[in-house]
Amino acid sequence: MRFVIWFSLAALTIGIAAGSLAPGMTRWPPGVSPGMTHLLAYTALGGLMALAFRNWRRGSMLALGLTVLVGAALEFSQLLVAVRTFSWFDLGMNFVGAGVGVACTAVLRRQSGNFS
Repeated sequence: MRFVIWFSLAALTIGIAAGSLAPGMTRWPPGVSPGMTHLLAYTALGGLMALAFRNWRRGSMLALGLTVLVGAALEFSQLLVAVRTFSWFDLGMNFVGAGVGVACTAVLRRQSGNFS
């Protein structure tokens, strides 16, 4: 099970990085605002990151920090890509999404009794 979580986490991180840095990417999913896309992507990333760590308390804090770091790194990396633009709003949505994902995972773990 751990392999599936880590594999999914790696695939999602690569997908987010590709979508964030590739020039000429079309809006995905269609009809969804960029802010909502950031929120959804980083909610999923934060949730998966929190699941990846066994200790839910320390893991949640580590997952939040790493997800925020990934979001900030990718957003600031857009300054180096000619056709991409840095956005404080997108950065904020990354942070909010990371917090929502980690918090939801922590609550679900507590509810299920899966503290390990």
